[in-house]
Amino acid sequence: LYPEAPGGATPRPRGIAVCGPYACVIGGAKEGARSSLVWVVDIAAGTVVGTVTGVGNESYFLAAIPPPST
Repeated sequence: LYPEAPGGATPRPRGIAVCGPYACVIGGAKEGARSSLVWVVDIAAGTVVGTVTGVGNESYFLAAIPPPST
């Protein structure tokens, strides 16, 4: 698995949090403010199923909190 960063930049994964069947990986290129992003990875399939952009500048830490059970 090699996630992509916008514009073909080097993705530089830095942190990971596992929440149920997904892993959230934070990273991004060193391109300035709001250059970090989060990749949401389906662990079983080994594929990126979502990307959240603009989450910070060279972010390293991430926490995933599952929704409350009902």
